[in-house]
Amino acid sequence: MEGKSIRVTVRAKKDAANVKMVLVTQSMSLNDLVEKANNSLKLPMGHKLYFQNGSVLDDLRLLRDNDTLVADTGGEDMGMDSYQVVRNRVAIMGPGGVGKSAVTIRFCQN
Repeated sequence: MEGKSIRVTVRAKKDAANVKMVLVTQSMSLNDLVEKANNSLKLPMGHKLYFQNGSVLDDLRLLRDNDTLVADTGGEDMGMDSYQVVRNRVAIMGPGGVGKSAVTIRFCQN
C-alpha cells in the first residue's frame, strides 16, 4: 500500500446487508482502520477484520485496492470453513476469428 490510498469494502459477518466502502490512507494504522470500519458499520468495538478466506488482517501492507474485509468478533471459527471459495476453470476451444477471447473476457467480467 505504498504511495497511495486504497478503498476496501467492509461488511459485518452477521449482517450481509451491512456493507460499506472505506478509504485506507497511508497515514492510517491497523487500529485506525478497525475503528473506522466498526464506526462505518455501526458495530461495537472489539470486532477484528478478516479477509474473505478467514485469515485475520494483521498488516495493512497486505491490503490491495478493492479487497473485501469481514468484521467479526472472532468468537466463532473464522477459518476456511466459514467461507466457500468458488473457483471455475474453463477451456475455450475453436477456430480463429469466432470470438473466443470476447466470450472469455465477458465471462470473467460478469
